[in-house]
Amino acid sequence: MQNYKKLFLFFLCEFFCIIFFAQETPKKDPEDPKKSTESSRVSGAKTPIQFNILEQLEKDMRDFKIQEWVPQSMEAKRISLQDCLSLALIHNLDLRVESHNPEIVKEDIQIARSRFDTVFFSELNASESTRETGSTLEGSETHNIKYEVGVKKNTLTGGTLELSLATNRRSTNSSFASLDPSWGSGLTLSLTQPLLKGLGWETNQINIRLKEKEVDLAYLAFYKKVILLVQQVKKTYWDLVFSIADLKVKQISLELANRLVVINNAKFEAGVIAKIEIIQAETSVAERKESVIVAQSAVEDQEEALKKLIHPNNELFLYQLALRPTDNPIFQKETVDIQEATKKALLNRSELKQIDIQLNQLRLSLQQSENNLMPSLNFVGSIGLSGLQGNFANSLDSTFSGDQYEWVTGFVFEVPLGNREARSRYRQILIQQKQKKDQYLFQVTEIKFEISRLCRAIRTLESSIYATLESTKLAKEQLIAEEQRFNVGLSTNFRVADVQEDYVTALSRELKAIIEYKKALVDLDAAQSTLLMNSGIQFEPSK
Repeated sequence: MQNYKKLFLFFLCEFFCIIFFAQETPKKDPEDPKKSTESSRVSGAKTPIQFNILEQLEKDMRDFKIQEWVPQSMEAKRISLQDCLSLALIHNLDLRVESHNPEIVKEDIQIARSRFDTVFFSELNASESTRETGSTLEGSETHNIKYEVGVKKNTLTGGTLELSLATNRRSTNSSFASLDPSWGSGLTLSLTQPLLKGLGWETNQINIRLKEKEVDLAYLAFYKKVILLVQQVKKTYWDLVFSIADLKVKQISLELANRLVVINNAKFEAGVIAKIEIIQAETSVAERKESVIVAQSAVEDQEEALKKLIHPNNELFLYQLALRPTDNPIFQKETVDIQEATKKALLNRSELKQIDIQLNQLRLSLQQSENNLMPSLNFVGSIGLSGLQGNFANSLDSTFSGDQYEWVTGFVFEVPLGNREARSRYRQILIQQKQKKDQYLFQVTEIKFEISRLCRAIRTLESSIYATLESTKLAKEQLIAEEQRFNVGLSTNFRVADVQEDYVTALSRELKAIIEYKKALVDLDAAQSTLLMNSGIQFEPSK
């Protein structure tokens, strides 16, 4: 009776295995993307395909009744790639820090322009002197109060223009002073104008032009930072997609191992296998549990990296929400033209634009340095009206009457012997120009090689995806066959566990290849400086 019971349990176990593995047999669907991929590859042509591996993983998760893992005390937050980009552009701290630089440098333009601001000045002083005199005509005590007011301005031609009105009240104890106190006033207009060094509108606005170029450089640096941030967000997003999908693969692997334990327990109860077979299956379960734990940690790491990029200051976002991407890494072959990609990169790359701006700065500095090589020859001239009366009002009337005037004109010449500073600075700028031109050629070469490397990597990953699709298909077929062999006693636990691991590894490699392909396309967009446009982000690099 005991033997009949064992025989009944054995056949019950075999029936369960047949039912279970029959569900795992792939359907002969002519529209299966893997099938169409294989047939096209056999014919020798790689036709563009679309394949969503996550859909297959989700189906397997549902078939195995595996729940999506979310850390304790956290709620799943579905988020798209576009939402991540929008949040990052608003809340990323590194980008916010960089965004202030153009505004800071803009103020340098106003500082440079302030050289031509009109300056108002005034002066008030008083003095008193007591001294011995050698003549009765001179007074021993003198009191002076002087007040001066005026405006001055540096002109765009390099000159300095000044207009001032001065009044002086003087009193003395001299008995021969005709006016005591006396009020003297004077109105003076003076001009100093360079005729060689420092002459010209363009020469005197070079510093303003240089600061404007600095603003352009600051905007380019900010533009580059935006591209880098978008690139990081996209790649981190896809890394999170991979980590979550890889966790699902590890969970499926664990479920396969658990079901093998169930089958072995049934066979052991039927008396057809030894206890060691159960121990081996349970060992495989323990190892795969560890893989699941490691995969969960990887999900949390990638999730934290994405949160740091897109919303680092929101505690609710950081500690209560578990980000779960909604965009799937659908594989679709992209046509990559190296020549066209290189042309776009050379046209758009901020590094080349930066060097162009720096060369323009050097041209301006060279123009300034050439002017500094000249000797200094300045025209100086002034004209003034004056008046002297016994009170302030009368002195002003006398001044503006024009009866008393004075004018001075002349030239001032100055040249540094040797002029070593200006000559050295001139030669230095010439060398820097050559250096920048060589740097431009070097950067062009680097960009060409970078584009070539990225295009080659995309083609390699594309071929790798086709290979991993086939590898996963064969691994799954081999797993089904090996488990069927195990059920009839033609295979062992070790062999089944190895084949299961091969299948799980193939799934991970297939997913990894697709994710790396998506990331490589992001890198290529960034290398061409077309990433923002292709991501639907409008940005003007300079203003």
